Amino acid sequence: MDDSVNKTPEFSKSLSRELEDVINKQNLLTSRTRRRVLVSLQEQSHKEEDAEMGALRNRAIEEIINSEKSYLHQLEIVEEYFMKPLQESGILPSQVYANIFGDILGIRQVNKELLVAMEVSTDKIGKVFMDLAPYLKFYSTYANDFKQATQLVE
Repeated sequence: MDDSVNKTPEFSKSLSRELEDVINKQNLLTSRTRRRVLVSLQEQSHKEEDAEMGALRNRAIEEIINSEKSYLHQLEIVEEYFMKPLQESGILPSQVYANIFGDILGIRQVNKELLVAMEVSTDKIGKVFMDLAPYLKFYSTYANDFKQATQLVE
């Protein structure tokens, strides 16, 4: 498997920044020409850096959305192959069922809304998380009850 796919991309120094460093270290140009060249290089390097940061941001957003899709799919599998059959069969008392699965359906619904909002507003991912933050309390309740649920399953 290609490791570059799984690594967080690094911000690299642009050619304009490298040239700028060389010009600053070497006294090759007159001060007037040097100033013009440096200003031009800085403008170019800012454009390149902005483009690179934009690409890195887009890649991070894509990764977040793909992770959310995968997580949501896993929650749907739990519901379809574990929750529904156990509930329909009546094997578990309702309190034991509730203790094992907690509010997975609520978590799934929040994650569905989160995914839809992220796909619609890729340019405002932070706002999406802030808007849904109050609903993420489901996770703290679920995490706090996880040990007890694990013991019930064992």
